[in-house]
Order: sequence, then structure tokens, then C-alpha cells
Amino acid sequence: MVIAAIAVGVGAAGSILTGYSVITREMDRGYQQTNPSSAILRLDSVDTDLVDSVRARPEIRSAEARREVVARLVRGSEEWLPLILVVVADFDALEVAKFGPESGKWGPAADEIVIERSSLDEVDMSVGDSLEITIGSGDANSLTVAGLVHDPGRTPAWMSGIVIGYITSDGLETLGEDRVLDQLHVVMAENNNRTENRLAANALSSDLESAGFNVSRVDVPVPGQHPSQAATTTMLFLLQIFGAVALIASGTLVAVVISAQLKQQSREIGVMKAVGAQTGQIAGIYLGSIALLASAGMAVGIPLGILGGRGFIAFVFGLLNFEVQSYRLDAWVIPLQVLAAFLVPLGAVLYPVLRSSRLPVREVLVDGSSAKSSLAHKIASVQNEPNSVANAVA
Repeated sequence: MVIAAIAVGVGAAGSILTGYSVITREMDRGYQQTNPSSAILRLDSVDTDLVDSVRARPEIRSAEARREVVARLVRGSEEWLPLILVVVADFDALEVAKFGPESGKWGPAADEIVIERSSLDEVDMSVGDSLEITIGSGDANSLTVAGLVHDPGRTPAWMSGIVIGYITSDGLETLGEDRVLDQLHVVMAENNNRTENRLAANALSSDLESAGFNVSRVDVPVPGQHPSQAATTTMLFLLQIFGAVALIASGTLVAVVISAQLKQQSREIGVMKAVGAQTGQIAGIYLGSIALLASAGMAVGIPLGILGGRGFIAFVFGLLNFEVQSYRLDAWVIPLQVLAAFLVPLGAVLYPVLRSSRLPVREVLVDGSSAKSSLAHKIASVQNEPNSVANAVA
């Protein structure tokens, strides 16, 4: 029972630690590979010449023009879903907030659209289907789903409730809109500090306004922070609490089992002390046995924790629309599990072991033989007064 309790506690905590180690690292890696925007400037119009001039600035590493249009698409006969259309100037020259092909065609034609793969859960469609799309109060127009893409830098559709689609400027014109791109996405050469990014973005905005451009808004996201990172961090924090509770529960069960064992073996402890055993020696016997049981529980719990952690990682990344490239554990994961496997059960039984080991010999032996002494006293009473058997029994 002790081995099982330790194995369950270590396995539960290990699953959370494994998940935390891999999820935080792989989520950061996957997001950084998209080359996320350091700042997004919104103008009336962004053309190729403007992008080239901004890209030439020493503090700018990458720059690209985009546009996002809020629209609706129909599912079935009456249900409309919110849709964000990301307008890309050139699918073959992505530099900022990059995404990649999943299946089907890469780079849609004027009458086509590609859909972010997580949006499949929100809309019942497949590659080759036709979508009815409306922008504002305009008429509905049809675009054919040419393929699926994977964009790990976006909040998954199941979380936001918004379908994400990607089109070209030609596709925007097909939907009855002007071909204008109005967002300037930039990546700073030093993209480590939000305050510095904001200062650089504001300086760029001032220079653009001095050159005659109208900058209506400047957004500066937290560098390296995925849009879903706050929710993921909260979830992992709560799961870490559950892992700690599992460890505490396993330690409590170990303490209960060992306390019962100590009570049953009180006479044995008294005999050992009577023949000269010291308190430290007796405590060492029991703590050593717990250490051996902890080793067995750890040998079972750590592999279970790794397996459970991998299943947990696959589940979370499926929700977050990420892909795992490596399940490698950080160097601190296994040592922390080993430390918990020993410290938690030993800490839980330390007090009852020391308490039982410090009891005086006379008290242990008298308490352990109290029932036997009572029975001997009654037998002696019967032998001394044979005519009073009934009274002795009573």
C-alpha cells in the first residue's frame, strides 16, 4: 500500500512536471518560429515602397503588409459564423507572423480561400467546398476552400469562436472590397523588451506621419508571448496545485499506514530498547524501510509520470493547435521527482516514528501487556477463591 501510494503521488506530480517542462518550452519554440510581430501599425494604406523603406531602417529586422477584415460565413442554411479574413500580399514571401501549408493548395487564387486547420471544428466543410462570405452589409460572395494551413501564432478557433481564413488582395476584390492593405507588421532587430519595442514603434510612427502617412493606431504585443499563453499558464498553475495535493495525499496515507504499524509493534520496540537499542537506531530502522519503499514507489511512479505527461502534452497541444517537436525533459524534472519521492513520505512519518522511538521502555511494555495482565489477574482470583467463580466471572 505504501509503495502504491508513493507511486501514485510521484506519478501524478511527475505528469504535471513533465507537461510543464515540455509545454512551456515547445510553445515558446513554436511561437518564435513564426517570427511574431514586434509592433503593428495601422495606416490608411501600405504599399510595397513603404514596406521596403521601413525594412531598410537599422532597428527593423523584418516588415510586411497585411490586412484583417471582419466578415461572416454561412454554415448550413441559416447559421452565420464570425470570420476573420487575413489578407496576405504574397504567400511565397512571408516574413512576419508566418504560417505554413497543412493540406491542399498553398496560395489561393482570386476566387479561393485557405482555412486555418483549427477552424474545422467550427465549420462543417472540407477542401473543395464553397463558402458563402459576407463583409459588412454587402452581398454574399462565394470562395472555394483551396486548402488548410497551420498558424500556431493564432488563438485556436475553438477558444475564440472565430473562423480564420487567408486570402490574397485579388480575393479581397472578389468579395467586393478594395485591394488596399492597411497594416504594417514589423519585427524589431532587438525584440526582447516591450518598452523598447514601444519606443521604436512610436518613433517609426512619428517618422511616417512626418512623411505624410496617417497612422491611426500602434499595437505592441508582449514579446514572445503567444495569445493563448496566459490561459495556458493559469491551467498549468492549477494543475501544479493538484499535483502537490496528490503528493500530500500520498504522504498522509503513508503516515497512517506506518502509524498503525508502529502501534502494532510497540512491544517489539520496547524489547529492542530493553536490550540496549537507542532511539536513533530504532527510528533509523523504520525510516530506512520507508526509504526502501520510497525507492520502489519512485521506480514505478517516474515512468508512469513520463507516460502520463506525454498524454497530457498531446491533449493540451491538440487544444492549442501546436505540434510537439521534442519530448525531451528539462534537467530539473527527474531530480525534483526523486526528491519528492523521498522527502514527502519521510517527512510524513518522521513525527510518529520519533514519537514511538522515544517512548520509555516501561510505558511501552505495560501498555502492550495491559490486556494480558488483566486476564492473569482474573485467573488468579478464580484460583484463590474456587467457591466464588461466579463472582470472578462477573
